[in-house]
Amino acid sequence: FIAQDADQPQPAEGLLVMSDTMRGAVLGSTQVMFDLVPEDGLDVTSATFQIAPDVEYVLVTGLQPGAEYRVVGAGGFAQTLTADAAGLILIGGAPPGTMRVSVNE
Repeated sequence: FIAQDADQPQPAEGLLVMSDTMRGAVLGSTQVMFDLVPEDGLDVTSATFQIAPDVEYVLVTGLQPGAEYRVVGAGGFAQTLTADAAGLILIGGAPPGTMRVSVNE
């Protein structure tokens, strides 16, 4: 839900993204992915999900704080990112399609 005055233009339509270990939402050019079962107390160490077309940034949450993650996507896209103290990584410039995020071992 987006709170706004009735005379304002309609907000961008959101898109729900589901995978085996994560769920998320796309709004405009931003996608956010969340742990599917946050109440289990376990950090996400591996996830595969779809990146929607026209997404510029993907914020992935629920990861192991301070862990290094390998990010692999369509078209040879690959990065190694470190989750911050809150268990977040921000992926920029990934092409649409399947994205895999896993702890770099």
